[in-house]
Amino acid sequence: MRECGNCHKCCDGWLKGNVNGKSFYPGKPCHFVLSGKGCTIYENRPDNPCKSYVCEWLVNDDFPEWFKPELSNVLINKRNVSGHNFYCLKECGIKIDSAALNWFIQYALTNNYNIVYEVDGGKNFIGCPEFVEAYRKTLPE
Repeated sequence: MRECGNCHKCCDGWLKGNVNGKSFYPGKPCHFVLSGKGCTIYENRPDNPCKSYVCEWLVNDDFPEWFKPELSNVLINKRNVSGHNFYCLKECGIKIDSAALNWFIQYALTNNYNIVYEVDGGKNFIGCPEFVEAYRKTLPE
C-alpha cells in the first residue's frame, strides 16, 4: 500500500478548497500545511475536502513510483463530466515533464481512458467523442 510520506502537493495550493473556514487555491496553500512537515491538523482534519480527497497515485498501482506528486509535480485525480469518467492531470508549479506526459497519454490511449491535462497551465483533453463533446461544454467561451 502506497503512502503520502512527505508528499503534501494536494495541500500546497494547486487545488481549490476550504478547510475550517480557511480557503486554499492555486497560489495559496492550505492554512494548515507546513512546508516540509505536512498537515498540522491531520488527526482532526475534516472529511471534506481532506479525507475525501483521492490521490490516484496512492490508489492506482498502474502509475509508476516516479509519478508520485512530490517527484513528478503532477496531481492525478479521477473526475466525471456528464457520465464520462476521466483522469485529470494538474501541474504543480512547473511545466509537466514531456516524458511523464507521454507516458500518461500512452497509458490512456492503450486503456481507452479519457484524460484532461495541463501543459504550462493550458487545458488539453483526449478521449472518446462523447467525452470530448461533454468536456468542451464545460469550457468558458
